[in-house]
Amino acid sequence: MSRKDTKELLTICMVYFSIYFCAYMIVPDEFEHGSIIYSITFYFLELTPILAILLGIHIYFSLKKESTNWEKVWRDRGFLTSPKDDAYESDFSDFITNYYSSEQFKNRLSDVWETAMYSIGIILLILTGIAQYVFNIDLSLNPENLISPLIFGEILIFSFGIFLSVVLCSLCKLLTNRYPGEARRARKANPYYLLFPNGDSRDI
Repeated sequence: MSRKDTKELLTICMVYFSIYFCAYMIVPDEFEHGSIIYSITFYFLELTPILAILLGIHIYFSLKKESTNWEKVWRDRGFLTSPKDDAYESDFSDFITNYYSSEQFKNRLSDVWETAMYSIGIILLILTGIAQYVFNIDLSLNPENLISPLIFGEILIFSFGIFLSVVLCSLCKLLTNRYPGEARRARKANPYYLLFPNGDSRDI
């Protein structure tokens, strides 16, 4: 993403979470359960995970969009054979074998990073499920306590998980120039489809 896009996303997040905390802190004390504002606030808080998912998807496709020029992508990574060269594909196959070799520390780190992210994701899902279960019990005992610390915790854990995934992916890319699990998937893939993910469009 460009610096402008990043700045706009950060601004949106700051404004949203400012409204989020104000709604959570003020509405339960100032408005009665069942009132329109109370109900709107509850559903606003409930929508937070969906908004977090949409934000994550937006960032993912923004990053993916930047990698549409695959010839440039591989050239920037060190593959310098000309597309007009007869050995272009065979050289690329050799390049990929070495570039994504499991012997390289960056590739092992990328593989481990993916495993760690899956583990963290499972833990966060379990914590979210526990928070939801406890909230349902609390709600059955206190029907008017819709906006409670329990629902706040549940939403916070889930949203944090989405945000953390984006941050960890970006950090892995920054440190290794690979996304989590990219090396492992590349070793299993056909080099042709790594070189031409959208088909061979060379003008030879």
